[in-house]
Amino acid sequence: MKKLLLLFFLPLIIISQEEVSEENKEKRDFVFTLLEVENVRPFLETKGWNTLSAASVFDEYGNNVFKYTFSKYQDRVTIWDYEEIGFENKINIETDKYFYNFFFQLIQNSGYTVQSKTINEAQVEEILFEKNPLSILFKSNLNSSRDHSIEITNIKDETKRKQIFEAAAMKRQQKIAAIQLQLENILLTTSELISIEDYNGALDEITLIQVVIDSIEIDYLGEIDIEYYQTMMVSKSNEIEELKRISTIAFYLDQGSNYYNAEKFQLSLDSYQKVLVIDSTNEIALIKIIELEEILNIVNNREKVYSYKNLDKNSYQTVISRLESKLNTVIDESNNGYVNFFLSISFDTLGNNLTTFNINENSKISEIHKNSIFQVLDEIKNSLQATKIKSHYVKSEETINTTIDWNTNKYHVKYSEFNITPPQTRIIENKIRNKGLYGKYEISKKKKQLNGVNTYNDLTISNFQVEGSPSDALYSLIIPGLGSQKTTYGKYGKKTLQRLIPLIAITVGAKTISNKQYEKYSSSTNSADLSLYGESADLWHRIYLGGLSLSTTVYLNDIRRALINGFKNKKVANDLIYEIKQSPISIEKRDIVLEN
Repeated sequence: MKKLLLLFFLPLIIISQEEVSEENKEKRDFVFTLLEVENVRPFLETKGWNTLSAASVFDEYGNNVFKYTFSKYQDRVTIWDYEEIGFENKINIETDKYFYNFFFQLIQNSGYTVQSKTINEAQVEEILFEKNPLSILFKSNLNSSRDHSIEITNIKDETKRKQIFEAAAMKRQQKIAAIQLQLENILLTTSELISIEDYNGALDEITLIQVVIDSIEIDYLGEIDIEYYQTMMVSKSNEIEELKRISTIAFYLDQGSNYYNAEKFQLSLDSYQKVLVIDSTNEIALIKIIELEEILNIVNNREKVYSYKNLDKNSYQTVISRLESKLNTVIDESNNGYVNFFLSISFDTLGNNLTTFNINENSKISEIHKNSIFQVLDEIKNSLQATKIKSHYVKSEETINTTIDWNTNKYHVKYSEFNITPPQTRIIENKIRNKGLYGKYEISKKKKQLNGVNTYNDLTISNFQVEGSPSDALYSLIIPGLGSQKTTYGKYGKKTLQRLIPLIAITVGAKTISNKQYEKYSSSTNSADLSLYGESADLWHRIYLGGLSLSTTVYLNDIRRALINGFKNKKVANDLIYEIKQSPISIEKRDIVLEN
């Protein structure tokens, strides 16, 4: 420090001692002394300075220093005490204009170089002087005589503090970068382990993130996004656990399938059950377990007899359909009959067809029909396939024992314009009415009974005799209108007689009157009577002829209508009878149904 002071004092040789006041000399020496003084606070307080503030602060390079502010008279001094870290103090003195100018001239004449000079908008002037090892900043308000300050800093110390700070900052960044690299490498390694499906290794690796986080010094925690890496750790852990779960399920499913193909059914069942431990709703495992339990039940119980009907529903339904078709054909081709037969379907565990069948010898059907039923039963037997459950032959049985008897009865139904007698079922009435022909209908009723319980009826029109034929026209010869009424089924003829009786009465009356008038005419002697009775007899005779002609026309037209409609009815009836002879007209038909 003595050398430093000498550097300042040498230039003063040229300054007259009388020109420098004693006060300014003391301030000058005081300022430079403050750069190196230790224990600043007691030093200044013993010299009459008042302590305004004292605090531990960080400088711009992160160094923890004590900052003091003192005052004495109108001067104020701020000191940054770097004693603990081995640097000179940094000082700032707020003083009056006179000392400011004195010190400015001193520095200016002591070989210091002006590094910068600025004046801002507020008219504050800043002039920076530098001379190794010091940097001195003069700051003054050009509009005020009091706002002046001098700040002195050791350049070497400042440079060294900066270097230490930058080195520490670099080391800190390197440390942070190393930690982040370590965390990123953990994530990368975890992804690589996932890609090769080493899920246990991936789980071990991802948990290292927490190990690294726990080892980070507290000073570095704020520089690293801990939350991000912890979130990634949780997310990756969940992803790995799910992938591990899926992989394990796939492994057991594949294992179960391999055991199944190798017919190691118990081991296959165990594998699929392990799947359900992990995923209780896995559809593949659920379906396979049901299937395997059935297979194991078969394997462990070879003597169990299953229902053929339940094992092969489609084939069994085909059997029933073929039997129904054949039986209904036989019944349709004969009026009466009885048949009893059985078909016993049977298969063993080797797949052998042990099916048997027979027709009761007491059956009352023709040999042709019996042979045709035998043929169908034999075809059915040969078409049956052995019963299996999951490729394993199993015992199965099903017996069809059927008894059918049927008979046909005939009765007549008369349909006239008045009613249908005797009263029949609605379906028969509708069928006859739809034909529109009055007459006598012969109805055949075939009653079929299955196994003595279920009854099925077939109703057909088997013959017909028309009402209203051409011969019914004879009725009109006896009673006019009656023939037309019969042949038109009451549509015409009812009023013919009513119309004809007045005409006949008029005709007969006119004839009688005409005869009487003629007799009077014949017995008359004078010309007047002759003329009167002659004209009257002639008039009534003409009335008689007109009535006779009209009555005859009505009478003959009625007979003609009866004949025409009678022949028309006969033709339609003949067509119906021909149709019946070709094939009886079905009113109702219910085929035998062996099973509902």
